[in-house]
Amino acid sequence: MINTFTHDHFCYWIDKMDISYEEAAELLGVSLSTIENYAYGLVKISPDHATACRLLLKFKTKRLNGIIDT
Repeated sequence: MINTFTHDHFCYWIDKMDISYEEAAELLGVSLSTIENYAYGLVKISPDHATACRLLLKFKTKRLNGIIDT
């Protein structure tokens, strides 16, 4: 099974993280144009960035649910 992370997933991630494209670029350590290309489906999202997105959302969700104290 191939685990893909599409631009739709990426846009969902940005929405659920409640961040701007600029903040996404900072979190992933890439340029704003890379984020725009990911969001518009112009380039394939790198596996490393897909993994980072999943982990960041998982962390945020756990934190919001009170599982992780800060």
